Amino acid sequence: MVYIRRNIWNMSSDDPIVVSYANAVREMQNRDINDPTSWLYQAAIHATKLANPLSSWNQCRHGSWYFISWHRMYVYFFESMVRQIVIEQGGPTDWALPYWDYNLPGQNSIPLPFRNATLQDGSPNPLYVSERAQGINSGATLPSTITNPAFALSRLFFVGASEFGGGKTDPKYRFWSLTGRLEQTPHNDIHNAVGGPFGWMSDPATAAQDPIFWLHHANIDRLWWVWQNMPQRANPTDPDWLNQPFGFINTSRQPVQITALQIQNIVAQLNYDYDTPSTTGEPLFTPPGTGGPNDIEWPEPWPKLSANRFDIMTLEETMPELLGATNQPLFLAEESAKVRLSIDDRALRHSASLINQGQLKRKVFLDLEDLDAEDNPGSIYSLYLNLPENSPEDVKPAHHIGNVSLFGVERFQNQNDDHLNHTFRISIDITDFLEEQAADHTWQDGENIDITFEKQSLGLPAQSEMGEEAASDSGTPDTPAIKIGRISLRCE
Repeated sequence: MVYIRRNIWNMSSDDPIVVSYANAVREMQNRDINDPTSWLYQAAIHATKLANPLSSWNQCRHGSWYFISWHRMYVYFFESMVRQIVIEQGGPTDWALPYWDYNLPGQNSIPLPFRNATLQDGSPNPLYVSERAQGINSGATLPSTITNPAFALSRLFFVGASEFGGGKTDPKYRFWSLTGRLEQTPHNDIHNAVGGPFGWMSDPATAAQDPIFWLHHANIDRLWWVWQNMPQRANPTDPDWLNQPFGFINTSRQPVQITALQIQNIVAQLNYDYDTPSTTGEPLFTPPGTGGPNDIEWPEPWPKLSANRFDIMTLEETMPELLGATNQPLFLAEESAKVRLSIDDRALRHSASLINQGQLKRKVFLDLEDLDAEDNPGSIYSLYLNLPENSPEDVKPAHHIGNVSLFGVERFQNQNDDHLNHTFRISIDITDFLEEQAADHTWQDGENIDITFEKQSLGLPAQSEMGEEAASDSGTPDTPAIKIGRISLRCE
């Protein structure tokens, strides 16, 4: 049988799939933490703050090319466990985990079955937790800047710090800074938006305790499946990715190991599918020149760069060339901030020479280095490239290049087995955006690049669902600032 994962927003609160999930969650929450089928045991496989953790706990992979595959495995075994409980309780034998597609119109708030503390009969609602951002349980809406997966889906390559799936990493360590575009947006951003500064979803050690976690990750998995089935996309063929085993617990409470080679085709290998394979809500970002050699003139002092980066993406690791950087930290606490990066002419021309010799890939990256905060403030900032002053809202999307959110920042503040001695950073490939802005002449000052940061806020719930109390609950409390040690521009 092929089990079908369906959109939660297409179900009523009394749908057997929804009711069965709630009943199974309640049953799992009542089981002892040492039982592998218990709620806390399953959540701890992702991460936990408990002392003396079991060897099967604290296994999640983030900021890494293992992020997407590890979480597909994790959700698969969890879903199988829940299905077994559902069937034991007399629920649907074809039960499958729903997904939350927050990018669809009218579905960008937490689904209705997760909002109320009690059910209609007055009993506690197992799908509700109070540990969420202010306004979320009242139906506050998520901004499209954090729900839209279009930029991630537009990436042609899986491997790379700013590609779809993340950069190549050592499997021994759980947290890296080679975050893929799908992991950053919408994955990390949704975690922060739902959890806020104090909620479970904002911390890897508590995130999987929130029942909405599993629907969020079902959607992330669905987006990988969408990407896999798009033209010119392909998963890694590197044996280090394909054959790396990870350990989980099966429905018989026995430890098992599985590799990416065994989970690439969800229908043929894992016996599940999605009710609809594709939804982006927005057209994919399609820059000029991606189909062949590019002759677009970038503004001076950028020289004409003749090499086509898409022809030489197979280059091995290259030594990046620094083109410009800030000389003091930036603290993000207010609604917006603007930074100007000045281009070093000599470094730029040296990079151009290396590109024309086939030694660089002709890619320009914006790096946010040494990111830190007092825990995770739950904030999300959108980044805009060369955004004109006082731009109206309808102009901003064309300049939006990504987001900053610090899901997992706690793991970089203390040296432990989670990661090597490196700091939290975010890298964004802005080559295509510069190309487009050069083509339409919205970027004319080639000596400088401007980066604008804007804090994102939740929207008010729909009036039909919102009373005065809910409206007052949808604000965002003051939170600690995000520190960016350095903002730099490099050519690779």
